[in-house]
Amino acid sequence: FAPKDFSKINDYEDFFALDNLFNKNVSGITTARDKFTIHFNYNNLKDTIDKFLSIKDDEEARTIFSLGRDGRDWKISTARKDLEKCYPDKGMFVEIHYRPFDYRFTFYTGNGKGFYQCARYDVMQHILNSKGYNLGISVCRNFTEDIYQHLIITNLIIDKHLLGGNAYLFPLYLYTEDGLRIPNIKDKNIIKEIENKTGLKFTSEKEENDNTFAPIDLMDYIYAVLHCPNYRKKYIEFLKIEFPKIPYPKNQEDFKYLINIGSKLRNLHLLKSDTLNEFITEYKVSGSDEITKVRYNNNRVYINEEQYFDNVPEEIWNFKIGSYQPAQTWLKARKGRRLEYDEITHYQKLIKSLYETNNIMNNELKDIEF
Repeated sequence: FAPKDFSKINDYEDFFALDNLFNKNVSGITTARDKFTIHFNYNNLKDTIDKFLSIKDDEEARTIFSLGRDGRDWKISTARKDLEKCYPDKGMFVEIHYRPFDYRFTFYTGNGKGFYQCARYDVMQHILNSKGYNLGISVCRNFTEDIYQHLIITNLIIDKHLLGGNAYLFPLYLYTEDGLRIPNIKDKNIIKEIENKTGLKFTSEKEENDNTFAPIDLMDYIYAVLHCPNYRKKYIEFLKIEFPKIPYPKNQEDFKYLINIGSKLRNLHLLKSDTLNEFITEYKVSGSDEITKVRYNNNRVYINEEQYFDNVPEEIWNFKIGSYQPAQTWLKARKGRRLEYDEITHYQKLIKSLYETNNIMNNELKDIEF
């Protein structure tokens, strides 16, 4: 019975819904046994599958891998059959976007009620078949928090709990059996309305032409809008209960401005921006590099009693994406592990990405109104 403000409903209803624009979307994959199916690196994953398949007794495997009781849609016997059929040549070792900025490894068979409970192949195939040339925007359909922060962009298949709640994936392109790709667009009237408001022509692929816009531009525009503080605050009650609705651009100038901001955010969150190599943090104290206890004190993120990442602003330590605080959860998920050089670098890029995102939201997007 908390008070709700639905006074902006007339404005919001004039926007276009994400699930009306995009033809296909799906919830992320469900493993039912994350620790068994998803691993920090390729070698641990392969060793786990090899060992599992070498153990022929289901009850012995249940004990060794702590698999718990069988459920309706996940059983040790069907997981074994799926792997015996697909491993290693008929499936693929792939990275999965497990949590914000947390990329792990899994073996994807594409089959539900097997190694995974739900594989979501109908949509995930368009990410996998693109060989890294497709993108998707992940959002939650509903959530309970009073702040909207439930989205991230990706070029990987996603876990259902990527954002804390039920995360959905909207691919940018769909790939045909002969390798061609087509924009994942359902409602062409939305595209026509954007053309009318901006004076630009929609093209299926990006062109070096100032008079056109492509699917990637549209996704960048959407991504920027969803990061606008005023939009998030004004329409929070609607964002809690359905897929986001996106305001049409007012004119070409505003459209291109937000496309540019969305592009910067996209590259920051995919960890592809050149600015990420200019760390704001320092990691100078030598030691074991093992994460024993994560704590924050005076702009320092300690991973054990001696070692720490210095110059981490408190607002970045607490910055949230979905239900997670990436600066915290990424480290805590690795408690007991020794950080390799690439992981230390990854964490520093993560912090810089959140820092730049926070700056963009509080400066370049601060005064955008819809």
